Amino acid sequence: MFKRRDGRHMKELDAFHEFYTYLMPKRVSASVWTQLTADAGRLAKYLEEKKGEGVNYTIFQVVVAALIRTASQYPQLNRFIYGHKIYARTEYVLSFAVSLEGQTIFRKIWLDPEDTLKDV
Repeated sequence: MFKRRDGRHMKELDAFHEFYTYLMPKRVSASVWTQLTADAGRLAKYLEEKKGEGVNYTIFQVVVAALIRTASQYPQLNRFIYGHKIYARTEYVLSFAVSLEGQTIFRKIWLDPEDTLKDV
């Protein structure tokens, strides 16, 4: 059997999880879209306090730090399905696009599960 470089096959999962891989056979059917409204007042205050201390964090950095913290605390979120098999990702990677002056730039950053806001 071939091994994947980007993930480790999760053999120890129960029968429901194996069955689950057949429920949504195409990637697009597994997409989940949601809209969320959040009050960022406390975050803005925190960022201003840090700016007063000489540290200039952005909202994007806070979101990335929250994502890596969540993924490290709940590793089942960092899984993928390929060939009706569930794999745990071997890395924490974030891909994003930024539009600057009419040009779109794509970036990919590798994160460590122990990364904090200071590391991001």
